[in-house]
Amino acid sequence: PASAVELDSLKLQMSELGGLMRSAKKETAAADSRLLPEAHESVESCLGRAQALREEINALEAHAAEVMTVFGEDPAKVPYTEWFKQIEVALKAMDKAKRENEEADAKRQRQERQAREKEERKRKQREKKERAAKLAA
Repeated sequence: PASAVELDSLKLQMSELGGLMRSAKKETAAADSRLLPEAHESVESCLGRAQALREEINALEAHAAEVMTVFGEDPAKVPYTEWFKQIEVALKAMDKAKRENEEADAKRQRQERQAREKEERKRKQREKKERAAKLAA
């Protein structure tokens, strides 16, 4: 059997434990009361941003439909995303053709310059030979 001192010690420990548990409950409740409104505000903020993005997407889709109509496309028949993809492919092809033309022009100019330099060297050699022949005569 436990002595009276041991029982009193056990009661005191149980009381302290009860106090710690009540304190923990209070702190948890206080944290919940602080965090729940913040979480609610965060969710509402996300929903607000999502709504703003949806409105922006709708505006862009409407603008895309207007652009397609200006270019003679029927937005109801061709999805704007597909139409813009086709435009992007065409623009990339144009860029590639432009780059290839620039490279061909650069190559042609390089060949012309090399031909001029070669002709210039030949002319100088000819003049040098002519001067040497005049001096020898």
